[in-house]
Amino acid sequence: MDRRMTRGMLAVAALPFLSLSGPIRADQKLDAPESITLSSGVKVRVLDVRMYPEDELPTLFVDYLTSLPIRDRCALRGEVRQVWRHFKGTAEEHAAKRVFVVPNDAPVGGGLIAFALRRTEPNGWVERGAFSDSGCPKEPSSPKP
Repeated sequence: MDRRMTRGMLAVAALPFLSLSGPIRADQKLDAPESITLSSGVKVRVLDVRMYPEDELPTLFVDYLTSLPIRDRCALRGEVRQVWRHFKGTAEEHAAKRVFVVPNDAPVGGGLIAFALRRTEPNGWVERGAFSDSGCPKEPSSPKP
């Protein structure tokens, strides 16, 4: 079986987790640039930015195109952190409590993985999902984005 998932399959797979706190209202497509230049100088194409405005855990999805291999989670982790820095203000502006940053290796039907962040009070974010199970060496203590 092909282990790749489409973005639609990821959204369907995430629905049970999104709906734990109540019914999902319609998602909201947010205005986003067509591409962004990361602090590393790499330019990535933004495929989609959506907000799922739930009562308990409003969730932001950021879907982008990467040139990195999806299997290289250590490199992806660094790139995703740079993408996250770009959209952190969007998450806070829309009162998101959870964010999924999803790198894709193809514009349609690419393999993907979700890097998750969860808001902590008062202003912090904790990395979850592929951030924690990347198999990468521990990094020195530093403030998280």
